[in-house]
Amino acid sequence: MTQYLSSISEKFDISENDISSADVHQAILNLKKEHFKVSIDAFESNSFSLPSIMEMKLDTIKINKSQMPDKGFGNNKYLFYKTITNFSKGINLKVMSKGIENENHFKLAKELNVDYVQGYYFTPPLDEINILKYLKEYKDGILTP
Repeated sequence: MTQYLSSISEKFDISENDISSADVHQAILNLKKEHFKVSIDAFESNSFSLPSIMEMKLDTIKINKSQMPDKGFGNNKYLFYKTITNFSKGINLKVMSKGIENENHFKLAKELNVDYVQGYYFTPPLDEINILKYLKEYKDGILTP
């Protein structure tokens, strides 16, 4: 069984559109020096900067649901998704698939061995009261076959 829900920790999400800024680059380096985790949130192909990602010593790439293949495992979107996942793993980044909305999306994430998943397949957005209930119920994670 695989655990797909991690515990909460001190993390910062950086928009992919901001990673080319020198100020943001320095802020990331400062956060890393203080042992914070830093992720690129909602990664897409629009402003992909390979050198920036490699230089910043990020922890996680969160792939936006717009990159999730809708059908089949052999189309171009699938190949792009697989390439980004393999690249990220190759430079020791964790990968989160955002926008898991159905069993096919979840199967794809499992096939590509992503580290974290998030989406309506597991739960809709929760308010403060319901998130506390959810965290209590799934404190040990969500186990999947």
